Amino acid sequence: MKTSVPLFLSLLLLSSLLVTVPVRSEVIHPYDWVKVGAYAKYIYTYSLTVKFPNGTRLWFDVLHSAVLEWAVVEKQGDTVGLNVTLFINGTAYVLPPGVSVSEAEHLDVIYLKTLFFDVNVSTREASLDGKPVGETFFWAEPYATAGEEFIVSSPPSDSIVGNVSYVRSWNHPVAGNIEVYGVNALQLDPFAMASYVFSWYTGVAIELTLLAPWVVPANYVGRTTMTLQNGTTFNITRYAGEPVGTNIGLDAASGSQMVDFELNETNIDLTAQTVPEPAATGPNIWGYLPYALVATFVGLAAVFIVVRRRKKQTQTSSTASAR
Repeated sequence: MKTSVPLFLSLLLLSSLLVTVPVRSEVIHPYDWVKVGAYAKYIYTYSLTVKFPNGTRLWFDVLHSAVLEWAVVEKQGDTVGLNVTLFINGTAYVLPPGVSVSEAEHLDVIYLKTLFFDVNVSTREASLDGKPVGETFFWAEPYATAGEEFIVSSPPSDSIVGNVSYVRSWNHPVAGNIEVYGVNALQLDPFAMASYVFSWYTGVAIELTLLAPWVVPANYVGRTTMTLQNGTTFNITRYAGEPVGTNIGLDAASGSQMVDFELNETNIDLTAQTVPEPAATGPNIWGYLPYALVATFVGLAAVFIVVRRRKKQTQTSSTASAR
């Protein structure tokens, strides 16, 4: 009888070791990449024109580099602070208001402009300098399917709506072998023609189009047209703009209303295969069952030990009385 308690404790220890403890597996969700320091850079290789607030324009006829970069610099809950920078290095005609190309200086020029957006990660709703500017497109919702409607831009910017045209694999030179989905936007008034490619698992943009707004002067109406597939010709009177293109300095009046950028560098793992966020539910009672059994077992063991001790004390007292 003296060995009963140690034996029972040994069995208790052994049984507790046999209880399966859940192990947390490595699960990646779509927006796990949204961290301070995450960035993506995109390049453009054709000529373009930018415009300063005072009306001076830079017509870049030769581009050494044109880079659009966004980087997460702050994060509070579902909102991130996003630095968006356009860097252009090349040769350009400097065109103050009223100066023609034949009269303009032709110089080596560097253009640099940075915007700071606050962006809701899941809705893409953004504000610039505290003012709402509609949705952005540096990332989008993952797991799109062909035929879905996609909002490129929303009020108070121009409303621009596209459609998911395909989902496929792509061995991208920068991002690697990834799943992507493509979005095409074509609308007549205000006119917008743009294309986008997003990572299917993370939503990060691989290709994007910046759009700058422009109202065509009355004396130019009829010179810019769009011919539809059925042969109908449509006169463009107004170009749509989205938040970045509108504010980064693109000069739509000089033919830079639609500028396509392609991913050139990022520190975000776009090959990661994510899983959707789990639905919000209460705790699973079955997950706690092993722990409940151990707790019950320990409680019973404690009662057993107390009973044994009391029984032993009773026996000792009885023996002493007999003596």
